[in-house]
Amino acid sequence: MRRLAYSAGAFVRRVQMSTDELFVIVEGRDHDVPFYEGIIESMGEPKRGFQIWLREQIALPNSQAGGKPAAIELFRLLKQQGRLKVTGSGNIKSIIFMLDDDGDFVANKRLRSPHVIYTCHADVESELFGHGNIAEAVRIACSLSKAEAAALPRDVTDALNSLSARWEEWIKISQSSHLLGIRTGFKPSDPSPINGDKYGQLDPNASRAAEQLLRSKCQTGEELKLKRMEARINNLSSRGELGRLVKGKLVSGFLLYELKMRFANDPISTKSVKSGLSAILLTTLDFSADWAGYYRDQIRLVVAT
Repeated sequence: MRRLAYSAGAFVRRVQMSTDELFVIVEGRDHDVPFYEGIIESMGEPKRGFQIWLREQIALPNSQAGGKPAAIELFRLLKQQGRLKVTGSGNIKSIIFMLDDDGDFVANKRLRSPHVIYTCHADVESELFGHGNIAEAVRIACSLSKAEAAALPRDVTDALNSLSARWEEWIKISQSSHLLGIRTGFKPSDPSPINGDKYGQLDPNASRAAEQLLRSKCQTGEELKLKRMEARINNLSSRGELGRLVKGKLVSGFLLYELKMRFANDPISTKSVKSGLSAILLTTLDFSADWAGYYRDQIRLVVAT
C-alpha cells in the first residue's frame, strides 16, 4: 500500500469503503508508523481497526510541499471539504494527523483542531529518547555488558535532559531566531556552535557573540517579541522541560560524543549509535505507561465525538 499514491479524493473513498474506523496520517517515514501503531494498539481500541498512512501516499494537486507543510496542507483541504469525519460501511470514520511539534507549542503555532495531534517533544525520535530505555539501547548498540551499561553516567542514560541543560543558551538563541524568523543563520536542527566540540561545555565568548548577533538582527518591533519568546523558553527550563525543544537526531550525536569521551581509553563499537540506536530505543518503549496517555486521550476524544 505504501508504494501507491492516491489523490485526496481517492483516499477519502478508500476510507469510506473500509471497515476500519481510525485513519492516522503521519509526516515521517523513519519511526512514525511503528511509534503511533504502538500507541494505538495499547489502547485496545478502536474495535473496528485502524490504518496508518504516510502523508506522501496522498498526492496534493499543484503542490510542491513536502513533510510537515504538506501534511498541514492536506489537513486544511480535508477540513475545508468537511471530510475529517466520513461515514461508510456502516460506521463513522475519523481522520487524524500526527505531526512533529518542532517548537510550535512554545511559539503558539499549533493548529487548533482535535484532528491534529502534535508530539510532546520536538519530533518522534526525540520521544524515543524521552521515554525509551537509553542504557539498554546503548548496551545493545555498543555490545556492552550489563555491568558496563549499569555504570553508564547520567549524561548518557538521561541524554535528552543532559543535552538540553548543556545547550540551554544555544536552545534559547537558535529557537528564538527560528521561531521568530530572525535571519541569523542559527538553526535549532544544527549542533551548537557556541559549545566546545559542539556537544561540550559552553564557550562564554561564542555565546555572547551569538547573543549580540541575534539582537542586532532584530527588526523594529521585534525586540518585545524576542523578550517574550526568551521568557517562554526560560519558563520551560525552570520546569525541567527544555528537552522538549531538542530534535532526536541531535541527541544521537550527543550520545556518540559522550560515549567516545567515556571510553576513550577502552574504545567500543559506536557504529550503531548514530545509524540504529533510535530503532533499538523503539523496542524498549512501554506504550502502556503514563507518558502515552498524552496521545491516547487525544485520539479517544476524536473517535468518541
